[in-house]
Amino acid sequence: MTNPDNPVPLIGVCGGTGAGKSTLVEQIQRRVNSPGLLVLHQDRYYLNLDHLPKADRDWRNFDAPDSYERPLLLKHLSQLKKGETIEVPVYDFRTHTRTGYERVGPARAVVVEGILLFADEELRDCFDLRVFVDAPDDVRLLRRIERDQRERGRTFDSVRFQYLDTVRPGHERYIAPTKAHAHLIVNGTRDFGPVVDLLARWIEAELK
Repeated sequence: MTNPDNPVPLIGVCGGTGAGKSTLVEQIQRRVNSPGLLVLHQDRYYLNLDHLPKADRDWRNFDAPDSYERPLLLKHLSQLKKGETIEVPVYDFRTHTRTGYERVGPARAVVVEGILLFADEELRDCFDLRVFVDAPDDVRLLRRIERDQRERGRTFDSVRFQYLDTVRPGHERYIAPTKAHAHLIVNGTRDFGPVVDLLARWIEAELK
């Protein structure tokens, strides 16, 4: 139910591809283990490319701010902050299309994960706490190769080409500079345990 006098806290977890964002968020979710905590992924808001031939979809730039539906994400964050439910897109990364929508919420605390969360002033201002997960380029590239081959059916050559063509330039232009807007910077190559405990205690305090 909407309660403007007691807005739901939003935590943004940003960083480059393969930095460790999803791992950090998963550990927070397991540590808190409460139905009141909602995790939302920015990449579910990528634009629906079903109007393009399949061969053309694979080569779109997914590391630029115009790759996702920003107005819808902003609307949903506003609704979640008010304690409302939302209809989140279901995105198929193999076909780059939306396959439906999923109703989620209401929540008492929300963690949002994505590479471009802090690249837009209006979007980053939605978050009460901004966390940036940082990792060296070589570590992120190796993780990206492993993930895309295992989870998204990509070949090594396609991952390599996309990284050099759009991922690395997008990171340098749009993502890396947003580390300056974070309240907390986390090393993505080290044990997340202490950070998870810190953030979990903050969330649990909010849930109470």
